[in-house]
Formats: sequence, structure tokens, C-alpha cells
Amino acid sequence: MSKSFLVIGSVLSILLCICAQSAHGFSWGEIFASKKNVTVVNDLDPYITLKIHCRSSDDDLGEHFLGYQRGFSWRFKVNLKQTTDFWCDSSWTDVNGKLYQKPFTAYNANRDWMRHCHNNCVWRIRQDGGYYGDGYDKQFPSAKMFTY
Repeated sequence: MSKSFLVIGSVLSILLCICAQSAHGFSWGEIFASKKNVTVVNDLDPYITLKIHCRSSDDDLGEHFLGYQRGFSWRFKVNLKQTTDFWCDSSWTDVNGKLYQKPFTAYNANRDWMRHCHNNCVWRIRQDGGYYGDGYDKQFPSAKMFTY
């Protein structure tokens, strides 16, 4: 008898969580159903090339050299455990020859869904740091996520 109350209680808790999340404008199904798109854009300077190397635990996306206002994009689906992460190493040399390097988490399923972007996630790499948002600055305005 107590096991059935435990099961019913667990099911009701899950349903309440789903309803509460749906009331906030999304459902867990949305997280997994659509592909995510992440773009890294060089907003440094017309004379500076940005080098990035991005990877996840499953995929190495290789090194990319981005000219000013150029970007590199990739698409993927979040895994069922919501542990999907992509990391990038970024580096660039300023006009005076000083090297700047910074690793950053380009996508984290738990961090990004409600706070930074839904399906379109854009990094703008500037001389003072990395800015992250939905690329449109409407629902998720770009926020400074790291400093060089």
C-alpha cells in the first residue's frame, strides 16, 4: 500500500513540475526536440584574427581562424541527461603583439536554456571579453561571461 502512494506521489510531483515549467513558457520536450545552434563571432578588430578550437566529450570541431565579423557555427541536440557541454579555447594577438588566451564553456545545457538562449546561442568575442546571448538581444540580451 505504501509503495503505491509513493509512486502516485512521485508521478504527481513530476506533473506539477512540468506544469510549472510550462507556465514559464517552455517544456522539457522543447529542450530535447529542437537542435541548438552555437555561433562564435570575431568582434575584436578588423586587423585581428580569432583562433578557436571547440569540442565536446563526443566531438572535436577542430581549429578555426575567424577574420573580423566572421563566425563559426555548429548544430547539435542536447542529450537526455542534459549534460551536453561544448568547450572552446580562444586566442588572438593584438596589434602590439600581445597574446590573449581564454578557455570558455560555449554551451552548457543546464546553464543556457533559460538564462542565455534557447536554440540560437551567439558568442561575440571582443577585446574586453566574451559576450553571450541569443544573437538578437531581445529575449536574451548579450551578457559578458568572461574577461581577457
